[in-house]
Amino acid sequence: MMVDKRKKPLSLSGEFRWIDRIRNTIGGTPEGGIGIGDDAAVIPEGLLWTTDAMVEGVHFLSSWPMDGVGYKSLASSASDIVAMGGKPLYALLTVGLPLSFSDVMYEAFLAGFEKAMGDFGIVLLGGDTVRSGTLFFSLTVLGRPFEKPVLRSGAQVGDSIYVTGTLGESALGLEVLLGKEIHGEKKEEWARRHLYPPCRVSLMQVLVSSYHLTAAIDCSDGFVADLDHIADESGVGYEVHIERMPVPERERGNSPFELPWSYALGGGEDYEIIFTSPEKIPPVVAGVSVTCVGKIVERERQLFWYGERVERENIRRGYTHF
Repeated sequence: MMVDKRKKPLSLSGEFRWIDRIRNTIGGTPEGGIGIGDDAAVIPEGLLWTTDAMVEGVHFLSSWPMDGVGYKSLASSASDIVAMGGKPLYALLTVGLPLSFSDVMYEAFLAGFEKAMGDFGIVLLGGDTVRSGTLFFSLTVLGRPFEKPVLRSGAQVGDSIYVTGTLGESALGLEVLLGKEIHGEKKEEWARRHLYPPCRVSLMQVLVSSYHLTAAIDCSDGFVADLDHIADESGVGYEVHIERMPVPERERGNSPFELPWSYALGGGEDYEIIFTSPEKIPPVVAGVSVTCVGKIVERERQLFWYGERVERENIRRGYTHF
């Protein structure tokens, strides 16, 4: 294993600064594979490997429906494999349980986890259960590319930028779960959307087999933050037209700084797929909407609202742990 210091990502703030620090000092690259820098690592056998954690008070509250927490814990990790153009296959689950976590809550968590396993075709192979002062769930998911891995580093100038499904509903659902004042007839639907996110396995299989995808990432930190990851890894810029973004209840917001546009740009945890391609992708693929929201350009990263440039500093930023 060797340390690869050639790549120097551009984003060096908060959580991502630590990721870059690890990547450029102690991070390894397996011979014939790919290490840190994408949604999942690629190991020499061609398998995709990712790990993720959910910690109470950071990612969820124990007062939430635990079946939804169980479902989301696996769906969010499996989404990393899907974003790499792969099929999630196997999982390892490590659980840290405080004394306050009851058997009833654990059974509910496992019921949601099992539902996600069935929905995505994943087999649980093992893991660990430990006593912990903080409730947490740690997932490792192994998958296989449908063809070859789709990386963040392949976006080319002239490519179109696409996003699947709808953005912003998960952030609205989080507000509902936190008991904040959110108006709308779909509050319960949004809360469920946060706890039961999609995992676009079938869609990605069709996309990679029928079209040329140059780069992809799942929308977990927020659209702008995740598109920045593609731009960093590919060494390119972008132009995004905010009014094209697929958002819920369009009539509620009249500017990119209002709901639902602000949540679509920076809410995160949608687990839709952001991808780039030189081809024209149909508006519906495998029963899921696909929206073109902009294009890849050489350097500058620009956001527009009906032709008027929007200052990035004024846009809600995506999620970071630090």
